[in-house]
Amino acid sequence: MTTEVVCFPLRGPRTIQVEEALKKTLNLLTVQEGFERAYWGWQEEDSNICWVLVDWTSIEAHLNLQKQDYYKPFVDELDRVANVFQLQAFHAHLSPHPATKALSNRTSPATEICTIHFPATYAARDKKKFEQDLFNLVRIIESNVPTSTGFAGGWAVEKLSLPGTSEETTTFIACMGWQSVEAHFAFRETPLFKEHKHLLDQAKDLMHVQMVHVSATQVGYGGHF
Repeated sequence: MTTEVVCFPLRGPRTIQVEEALKKTLNLLTVQEGFERAYWGWQEEDSNICWVLVDWTSIEAHLNLQKQDYYKPFVDELDRVANVFQLQAFHAHLSPHPATKALSNRTSPATEICTIHFPATYAARDKKKFEQDLFNLVRIIESNVPTSTGFAGGWAVEKLSLPGTSEETTTFIACMGWQSVEAHFAFRETPLFKEHKHLLDQAKDLMHVQMVHVSATQVGYGGHF
């Protein structure tokens, strides 16, 4: 089981026609072998940026799609609306899986998506320590903050570039559900957050944290937009 994470800006303005073309393109995924479910939505901080997270039965199932004859027309269709030169795509093993509670706007009207970068050679023991600290922070939030609505996270399979550079990094993606974007920012001003935020921002060799918000529509097994 794996989640494909894709982020891309549009080529031009976001219009109804563009959204319909994008839905048509993404519908092609829902009938592919190995497809489980998808979540997609627009970035709150820049509404011309789209996020798509697709659950596959395996990385191999996703890669096999790229070998099919109909994959090129799929890419060509996507290229009509998306700036594929700025597209970012990778796989991650999110826990829990599926991450529906954190990613679907049925349960989480706003999902905070954090990509957290460490050196490419980040040691296994340091990854384990970071995971323990982060999940401790999540447990504190879930036990004390009623506006939080779910969490899922995991390490990217591929090495990702540090934003703005070509330097490779080891990257963790964290998805935290909230009742609203405002609820998330309100929590960040609380004594509880300030008391425990060191569990994240004092992680060993932390290089960069990028945070955005998305309200993601879920597409289920074999379903369509």
